[in-house]
Parts: sequence; C-alpha cells; structure tokens
Amino acid sequence: ELQNGCACCSISGELLSSVSELMTLSDLRQEDEKFDHIVIEMSGVAEPRSVRNIFQEAMMYNMPLMDRVRLDTLVTVVDCSTYMDYLKSKRLADVEESPELYYRNEQERQQTEEENDSDWMQGSPDGSLG
Repeated sequence: ELQNGCACCSISGELLSSVSELMTLSDLRQEDEKFDHIVIEMSGVAEPRSVRNIFQEAMMYNMPLMDRVRLDTLVTVVDCSTYMDYLKSKRLADVEESPELYYRNEQERQQTEEENDSDWMQGSPDGSLG
C-alpha cells in the first residue's frame, strides 16, 4: 500500500518503490508461491496516463526494475453518464491534446516532429512553400 496514497502525480516515485518491494517479497517466496502479476488499482480521480508515463520513463532511463516488470494492461473505467454525449459529439482526439494516442514514446514524438519540421522547411517538391 502506498503511504501517501498517490501514484499518478508529482510524488508518484513511491509507486515504483512499492513495486520493487513486492518483487523482493516475491523473491523470498517458494517458487510456486511467487507473484505472477501485480495489480495496481487507482482511485477514481487518478490519471491512467500518468501511471503509464511512470513506467515509460522508468524504461527510458533503463531502471533495473524494468528488467523484471512491465506495464502489461491498463484498464480505464469511464463515466457512462457523460461518455455517450462525448461519443455523439464526434469530437476527435488530436495529436496536440493526446500525443500518447499517436506515439509509442517521447523519442518517437520528437523524431516525427523533427521530420515534419524538416519537410516544412524544405517546402514542396516544386520548390514552393505551400
């Protein structure tokens, strides 16, 4: 259990520490009693994106813990009283508002932006800028 009760904000370092402790506890168990999975249940106000980012950053910085764990599945529950209104609005997600839907990681996003900037600077094949 997290001491400060928060896994998705700026004080979220405790999440990976807790996962590391669970891995240590698992290592101390008999082979047939080791943990197969760890389920992290967030509060109703948690931001799933933030939790995913914690794991992505840990992988990006090559944290040793990430050799043993991975974020496998992220399940999100939506507010059904407003979901249908949102769905009917035909509002589309865009890359500015939700880049995580378009890129696997920050490096891919930056590379794509650099390529787009380069294409824009070069202009069209006929030499015009539009």
